[in-house]
Amino acid sequence: MRTIMKKANEVEILVASNRACECSIRRTHGLPCSHEIAPFKIDNKPLPLSIVHDHWKKLFLVAPAKDPSITETVKADWDIFFRRLQETTEEQQRHMMKKFKEFVHSECTSLVEPQHKARG
Repeated sequence: MRTIMKKANEVEILVASNRACECSIRRTHGLPCSHEIAPFKIDNKPLPLSIVHDHWKKLFLVAPAKDPSITETVKADWDIFFRRLQETTEEQQRHMMKKFKEFVHSECTSLVEPQHKARG
């Protein structure tokens, strides 16, 4: 809202200087720039929401509730993983558990430093 008000205050400067608007705020943030605000300010009319990108219209005062279906999906996927783990060979089990541990302990990695550094 402050950004829109700032752009509204720049309308007079834009008109007085006879400069072309660069529309940078529209391109970067999806908010109306000075030249879009000018007609509404001159006519003393409110800005329509249609000139503001949908991203800025999503206002949550309370965190959205968790989607219970995500938990159910994870449980279903876990059941499939566990069933496949039991049905595979010992070598495949080691490989699956290695990947599982990489996921669970993402702060660790099985990667090692190269012995020879690349020349830059």
